Amino acid sequence: MLNAVTSEKYAGKRIIRQLTDAILFDWSKQVKEDLRNDPLTEDEYERADIYAEQYINGIHVERAYGATLVAALETEKYILLLQQGDGRCDVLYSDGTMAQPVPEDERCEGNTTTSLSDEDAADGIRVVLISKASCRAAACFVSTDGVDNSFFEDEDLREFYLEVCTRLAGCDTEAWPEYLQAQMEEVTRHGNGDDVSLAGIIDLSAMDLLAKEHLKALEKKRMEEERQQRQDQLQKLRQKREELQHKINDVSPFEQGQIVHEYLQCVILYRELMEQMVPTDVESDRR
Repeated sequence: MLNAVTSEKYAGKRIIRQLTDAILFDWSKQVKEDLRNDPLTEDEYERADIYAEQYINGIHVERAYGATLVAALETEKYILLLQQGDGRCDVLYSDGTMAQPVPEDERCEGNTTTSLSDEDAADGIRVVLISKASCRAAACFVSTDGVDNSFFEDEDLREFYLEVCTRLAGCDTEAWPEYLQAQMEEVTRHGNGDDVSLAGIIDLSAMDLLAKEHLKALEKKRMEEERQQRQDQLQKLRQKREELQHKINDVSPFEQGQIVHEYLQCVILYRELMEQMVPTDVESDRR
């Protein structure tokens, strides 16, 4: 006799399989309907190459409509992630970390990808179930591989999603479509040129908190960069001041006046910069 936990897991798998089967059935139904309304042309048969004869005989014509699937479903207790083929599904958690829960399909390589049209599509759909009790997701993004391939590192993609969440949190929902459209156009221009699609599920309250933390982090980074720039400027001024001090005794009296002038200018700039320093910067410089 199955215990309660095992029974619940079994029921969950059965429900998920019913869902994926329904997706495949509906997709296949729409493919057949499209074929009735718009049959394959002679040119399309020629481009089908080795599959042309099968298509002519009505065998596995769905292959001509090969499509990938990346989807997310949120319930009261779980986030369900489904994937077939390439693309990505990323979860951005409330602490700012990002994960790619759905493992990549090793059969997807280069321009080759698994598809809903595969004969084993039902078994090939990768499924991940995330318990909302164990972690809080601020956002879940699903995208085509054109988005992922436009960023060199996962960290770059995470920063992009953080920026998207921050901007969305700072504007009315009516402005979201226009903003996201502009972002996708930007990714296309500066990415690898592949087609890009992006969709997501957002927890508004968690996203607002994440946006505030992201803005704080950006401000801290900006202040640290400014502090480092000031430290670098001070270091250069110190070096120049020392060089001028040594140089005064090695030049003629006629040239000393010019060097003294440069030295005094250097001292003035150094003092002005020190006045701009915040206490922590000054202490660091003294050390």
